[in-house]
Amino acid sequence: MRPTTTVALSAVVTGTISDPSGYPLAGITVALFTEGRDQGTRLDTTITDDVGGYRFTRRQPVAGDDYRVEATDHTGAHVFTRLAVTIDPARPTPQDLTMPVAGYVQGTVVSDEQPATDMCVTASGAHATGAAYVSAKGTFRIGGLPPGEYAVTFQDADLTAREPIVVSVAAGRETTIEDQVIDLGQGVRAAR
Repeated sequence: MRPTTTVALSAVVTGTISDPSGYPLAGITVALFTEGRDQGTRLDTTITDDVGGYRFTRRQPVAGDDYRVEATDHTGAHVFTRLAVTIDPARPTPQDLTMPVAGYVQGTVVSDEQPATDMCVTASGAHATGAAYVSAKGTFRIGGLPPGEYAVTFQDADLTAREPIVVSVAAGRETTIEDQVIDLGQGVRAAR
């Protein structure tokens, strides 16, 4: 009797992450998910190399399986990007992604002349939401925001939200909100 050998099929998803000018982005976190809108199971994660390249190998894929590739720039300089992918076990599946340049919202929050460190600042727009806690110095910076209008909300440790401030965010720019003074029980007002 002759021994039976089984060949394990594999599929490769590979590509390059770049900015809108085509410059490759190193250090971007790339994740592979089973497909599902804002769901699915994370299968693997990697970091782009010096030329913006990434590579995933899936064992025993089925032709036509749907996956999702997500790219995140943890520096906040580029907008989170995702792409649906259909695997072809017969050949590598090239999936290049372009990450748009992001904007930032930043500012300072104080309470009774001291930094207000128990605050969460949230910027909510039509296509993205970002949040940051106020640092020990009383500053905050929210990156990774696509251009557009954002309602910036200040929320204290008691989950009391202050009246939002509406700001415009531009790609590659920092939008600085005037220093915010927190009067406990009174909400947020601009510093004078």
